[in-house]
Amino acid sequence: MNRLTHAPVVGLLVVCVALLLCTPALAASVTEGDTLQTVLKTLGKPRGEMNVKGSTVLIYDTLIIEMRDGRVAAVQDLAAKKRMARVQARKDAEQQKAQRARLMAEGQAKKDKTLADPEFAKLTGKKQVAFWELFAKQYPDVDVRAELADAKKKAAKETPAEAQATGEAVTGAEAGGEATTGAQAETKDEEKDEKKEDEKELTPRQKQEKLLKELEAELAAWPETYGKTHGPGPRRRARQRLWKLENELIPAAREKLDQMPADQ
Repeated sequence: MNRLTHAPVVGLLVVCVALLLCTPALAASVTEGDTLQTVLKTLGKPRGEMNVKGSTVLIYDTLIIEMRDGRVAAVQDLAAKKRMARVQARKDAEQQKAQRARLMAEGQAKKDKTLADPEFAKLTGKKQVAFWELFAKQYPDVDVRAELADAKKKAAKETPAEAQATGEAVTGAEAGGEATTGAQAETKDEEKDEKKEDEKELTPRQKQEKLLKELEAELAAWPETYGKTHGPGPRRRARQRLWKLENELIPAAREKLDQMPADQ
């Protein structure tokens, strides 16, 4: 009784394993240039058939064969494509995991640095709230709920006069967690004014040369910038910017510079 019960099951398993092992071999046995008779003899009757732009397409379970003028023109191994897709999916998942870990470590370091910064503690509650809300978007895996709640409590307790006085003493904090004092802001404004004065003294050709150098520097730094970009939207815009730099902005800047007289 046991032999009769298990024999069909064992036979079915053997057939399934044989089919799996033979699929790559069958795909390899059909090559470009083979005749239709060779294909039918090797693979048997196709599961489906259709005509596309003068070619006959034979559809098998794991193969798609294009016949042209009675001979094999192309062979697509669907099983191999699926295997490659699975490998690529695993690779992408590993890269995303590693990138997420790097982003989390970066965010944690930035959080610790911000909390240890005495200048950040001087900011108004409103500015601290804005900082932590932006931080939470940039580093979603780093928990700053407690810090955000404390900042909101601080903002709720501040009177308008206190907020204004604190705002005059401290101008704000950057996303990197570094606070800028009023004196530092004045220094930056002076530097901007000096830069504008320097640019006024440049000739049109020198300005164009400067623009070209800035564009080329941006292009050179693009791989590093792209590596720090996260999310499909920002990455798509970064790739668009790369294309624009290479195909529009830099060529146009070079062409304009070449057209300028040397003494201009």
